Amino acid sequence: MTDQGTKANLQSDDIRVFGKPIAVSTRQVYIALNKPLDYVSTVSDPHAARTVMDLLKGVKERVYPVGRLDADSAGLLLLSNDGDFTQLITHPGHEMPKTYRVLVRGEVSEFAAADLQQGIILEEGKTAPAKLEWVEYQEEHNVT
Repeated sequence: MTDQGTKANLQSDDIRVFGKPIAVSTRQVYIALNKPLDYVSTVSDPHAARTVMDLLKGVKERVYPVGRLDADSAGLLLLSNDGDFTQLITHPGHEMPKTYRVLVRGEVSEFAAADLQQGIILEEGKTAPAKLEWVEYQEEHNVT
């Protein structure tokens, strides 16, 4: 059996680190960011030239990316300081649907599509099965 831990109540519990009360932000912040290419979806990464935090210079609250987009992906990324919200959105057990629109150069083989539909095994585990929908095909994006 795993230890589930105990949740602290920020309004009533006296929480201290090394004897000093921790600073508590009671204001919940939710940010919808159109993440550009070449930014990593993390708070810090010594190997990354730029993180999404570089785009949030005016935000005073400590927020965290809700999920991730690779550096070579652009699109909607949520950031928040609301842990319950983040857990709801990102934990696989909640099966929150996500939509990705991808521009592919070349053709996607039937085998690759079948793999995506069944889930792909990654280092951190198997992905959820994907539903694929071909939106459009443009001959000029085909690689010869």
